[in-house]
Order: sequence, then C-alpha cells, then structure tokens
Amino acid sequence: MSTDTPRIERMYLEILLGIDQKDSLLKPLSDAEKAQWGRIAKQVKEIRAMGGEFEIPNEVPQSNPMAVVKE
Repeated sequence: MSTDTPRIERMYLEILLGIDQKDSLLKPLSDAEKAQWGRIAKQVKEIRAMGGEFEIPNEVPQSNPMAVVKE
C-alpha cells in the first residue's frame, strides 16, 4: 500500500476522535487512503461494539526512536 506510516497513524487518530473523512486534515486523500480509512473505521466500530476502548497517547512517538530532539 502506498500510504506511509505517519499518515496512517493520523488516520487512526482522526477516526478515534470521530472526525469524518471529508473533514480530515490529510486531504486530499488518495484512493488507497480512502480505502484504508474505511477499513480502519470499520475495525474501530467493531471493537467499540464489543465493548473495546482506545487510549490515545499524549505524545505521538517519533518515527526514529533514537533521534535526539533539540530545543
């Protein structure tokens, strides 16, 4: 799939927050991303229907855990 990890992570976050695909900050979404969004939304709905919960971390980890952040 052509979607990259940061965009997929953002999709999960927006879906969990209840943001609709048409209101996504990722616009424009490619056809592959639209399909991925649908799959993620379906999974989230199924998990919630079974009583599952999701926790959203306060910080999103960096793609390179060894990277040093300079302030």
